[in-house]
Amino acid sequence: MLAFDAIGAMATGHADISEVMFAQGLIITAIIILGLNIWTTNDNALYGSGLGFANITKQPKSRMVIINGVVGTLLAIFLYNNFMAWLNMLNSFIPVTGAVIIADYFIINKRKYADFKTVRFKTVNINAVIAWLAGVVGAYTIPGITPVNSVATAIVTYVVLTKLSSKKGQELEDKIAA
Repeated sequence: MLAFDAIGAMATGHADISEVMFAQGLIITAIIILGLNIWTTNDNALYGSGLGFANITKQPKSRMVIINGVVGTLLAIFLYNNFMAWLNMLNSFIPVTGAVIIADYFIINKRKYADFKTVRFKTVNINAVIAWLAGVVGAYTIPGITPVNSVATAIVTYVVLTKLSSKKGQELEDKIAA
């Protein structure tokens, strides 16, 4: 397939396979091939999501496939009309998650992770949640490069909150011991 793409790109000057086929007058063939490509990809996604939701909800798989198909179609229509906003949202949400994990490992708890079998983790780390939210807010409010702003804000917030909470925790333990 790659050879066909490369030869088509050299012949027509277009890199996209659909544009190559359109340039060669193969419009109906291009539509059929692209439609089948999308069909096979979405068929597997719909089957997997229907099966997963059927296991979670204990509902029949056929019902979950129909519900997921309808919800997925509606979300696809919304996403089609708001694609750049969706990408911008992902651009501010996803890097923040990694930033909190990186800050926890490299700055706060590196020694804890050395003996992973015996370490105890909090079920919900409220400092991480607050840092994640601060990173998202920082992405939208600080001028500059969105992912860099979100990552920097989340790391600084997480480190500061963790240091403050551990200092207060130590003071409380000292008072109890005294």
